[in-house]
Amino acid sequence: MTTLCNESTGRKELNLTGNFGEKGPAGKKYIHPLIISLFAGIFAIFTWFVWIFNPSILDQLPGWFWQIGLQPLKITLPVMVILLFALTMFRIALKGQLRVKTIILMMIALASAQYFLAGLEGRGIAALKERLIHTGHARLARSVLTMDAATLFSGRWDEEIESNRLTIYAITKPPGYLIPYWILGRAARIKSGKNLTLIYEKMTLYSSLLFPLISSLVLLPLYLIGKRCLDLKGLKFSLLIPALLPSLQLITLHVDQFLLPCIFGMWLYFMDSAWTGKNLKMIFLAGILLWLALYFSFSFIYLAFLPLLWIDFSKDYLKKVIFWLLGLFTATAGGLLLLKYNPVINFRNATSLHNLWSAMKLEKSPPSDLFFVGFTNLLEFLIWLGPSVAVLFLVSLFRKETPFARYRSFLVLCLILGAFFSGTAGESARLWLYLTPIVILFASRELSLIAVKSPSAVRFLILFQVLSLVLQKGYMDFM
Repeated sequence: MTTLCNESTGRKELNLTGNFGEKGPAGKKYIHPLIISLFAGIFAIFTWFVWIFNPSILDQLPGWFWQIGLQPLKITLPVMVILLFALTMFRIALKGQLRVKTIILMMIALASAQYFLAGLEGRGIAALKERLIHTGHARLARSVLTMDAATLFSGRWDEEIESNRLTIYAITKPPGYLIPYWILGRAARIKSGKNLTLIYEKMTLYSSLLFPLISSLVLLPLYLIGKRCLDLKGLKFSLLIPALLPSLQLITLHVDQFLLPCIFGMWLYFMDSAWTGKNLKMIFLAGILLWLALYFSFSFIYLAFLPLLWIDFSKDYLKKVIFWLLGLFTATAGGLLLLKYNPVINFRNATSLHNLWSAMKLEKSPPSDLFFVGFTNLLEFLIWLGPSVAVLFLVSLFRKETPFARYRSFLVLCLILGAFFSGTAGESARLWLYLTPIVILFASRELSLIAVKSPSAVRFLILFQVLSLVLQKGYMDFM
């Protein structure tokens, strides 16, 4: 059975040892690793210049809203201990074969990297907790304190929205988005009485300790998909890159960061396995699981296009589509009957408010900015990937021969629709976080090819990525 790997290339295509600059199996020339390093270096230097000298270049872009300014970073003993611990975990995990215990070590190291970056502010755990105290989404998390289980699980969501009893941020989300906050809010009530201030204080503490660990679960789909289509070196790179990705490391305590990438990756792995295995029962279940994913985020709506992109005109194709749709419709009908939850109404309300916010951002802009804001979204997404990962991803995306070809059209579709037709005007770095697993796989494959010819180029690319991550923490952190 072939899944993510192309049938035409298979495993052999992954173990290329041809020289860069020479023709590969498809008759195409490789891009020399020094050229890739050069482009990554140029992108890095550009962002460093903008952050350090703040010439207001990015502020001129329609929809750009990120604030740039120096935030002093402090190297303290606890921070150094966390850093050394994370590096030790990575070193142990990346040495030799990958096993269950090494994946666990990588998860611990990935969470530790978030604690390290937050610790650079010199305020301890308060630097993480602040995400749920002062940011806009803090109101979203705080709203669960007065929310009962019926609102999330028993059909009261639509009623709450229509009666304007929910915070404005909650209106743009399906109910599942709030479940992690609600669970920790319930846990915080234990031995806290009815003091909402104390309860929320405990809730933010629990979130700061637990959510970075949950975010490390993104390594599971990366491992499951990567082990099918990447060589050992590429697989190791795919487990390392999340620790160096600004969006995953700095946009903390948001469901978009700690939960959605894992849900997306695991659904992708399950759907692909069922589809290529022609297992109709599993395809039916994949339709149900898509509804469940949409219960947590409407960003997953683009996954509905996958069967169209995988059309092969075979006799089995129509059967697979029918069973997939049956699963999706069964789950939707079950949600209406059991939970009284109507995702269509919720999606309509969410998109209306989302588009209104975007229109307000561009209120004083010329009509042409409605188009050009799409390029702002793409640039923002690339900046938050980091210079090396962004360049590696783009190079790999446009390769003719890739084991991830069956996802290229889907990824391009997501980026085009998300950038130009979703009503998004900025904050694509957070909104598109769910796509990071597949982006990481593309970048890891390219990095493994480079490692064959030029290990020094790999070191330069990692260096650019690390320096950019730290500088972005100091100058353009997520607020």
